[in-house]
Amino acid sequence: MLVIKSPLRLSFLGGGSDYFDFFSSEKGVVFGCTVNLYVYVTALPLPPFAEEKIRFTYRKTESVSSISELQHPVIREILKRYDYQYPINIATMADVSGNSGLGSSSSFTVGSLLLFRHLMNLPSSPEVLALEAIEIERNVLSEEGGFQDQYFAAYGGLRKFEFNHLGMSNTKDIQNVNFLKKIEENILLIPFGGERNSKIFAKKHITAIKETESRKRLQDLVHLTEEVLSKIESHPEETTTYENFIYAMKQSWDIKVKNSFDDDLKGADYFIQNAIKNGASAGKLCGAGSSGFILLFCSPELHNLLLSRIGAKNYCKPKIDLQGARFADDELMSKVTVSETWNVNRWNK
Repeated sequence: MLVIKSPLRLSFLGGGSDYFDFFSSEKGVVFGCTVNLYVYVTALPLPPFAEEKIRFTYRKTESVSSISELQHPVIREILKRYDYQYPINIATMADVSGNSGLGSSSSFTVGSLLLFRHLMNLPSSPEVLALEAIEIERNVLSEEGGFQDQYFAAYGGLRKFEFNHLGMSNTKDIQNVNFLKKIEENILLIPFGGERNSKIFAKKHITAIKETESRKRLQDLVHLTEEVLSKIESHPEETTTYENFIYAMKQSWDIKVKNSFDDDLKGADYFIQNAIKNGASAGKLCGAGSSGFILLFCSPELHNLLLSRIGAKNYCKPKIDLQGARFADDELMSKVTVSETWNVNRWNK
């Protein structure tokens, strides 16, 4: 059995500027990290006597005889893309359920691409995985959204991504160790709200980009992100750097609230402001939507008091994952060939 794990991401600053409708005419910049929460994709050859040719288990199980019969759009398009002909049993699970605001959909796409590129003996650089995921999600399936999720899932780490009219133009791994440790110590993730549909909010955001005032706020957000990243990279002093980052997070959240529609973020903003009154330094709602996960920054010695005061019974303290999508068995990436782990002809016919 092959097992891929693809990390989820936390977007700190610049979210929204990674939409093509924005960066097609001016630079977009995002800053965030991947964490030790994953989407898993597993696969095993089906025996030749199985009734179906493809079995895929997610929220439901599909058992079909041909690729065209598959209802799941991403797996269907990936199998078509590589013209995969062998009987196969695929399944996916995740540490966090879908529609979380942590980029799980794109993590799944990137992980699935890594799996099938491995099976087809094709090279799988982070750039290739991200570009193929964007091609499938944005162009083939016409799903609205930005580009950062695919890149974070493919590259991993604490990173900055820049976008221009040609796409991703530059990525930088942020290697300020003191800052990374400070981030890890202070992060809290708290589930918030119910079901969400990021596609609806993505369409709203694209509409907003065309409006002068909203576009100006996004430009301000890009400048803010670049300013903070410059300080993080050039001033490794822990206190000053982190305080600048927290100040930027507050400003960024204010911009996001002002760019929201129909009081979409009213409930999240109330939650965050209440958390700040009770000890948090800053906060934001992850992803495009009105629910999912609220990301809070709070001194570790105040975590328990804060959680008690805001009534948060469920929470997570994630760690930064410095790698992108990969095999759960890391040695598989370089030391083991497909033939040693994947024998489609092991059954006598």
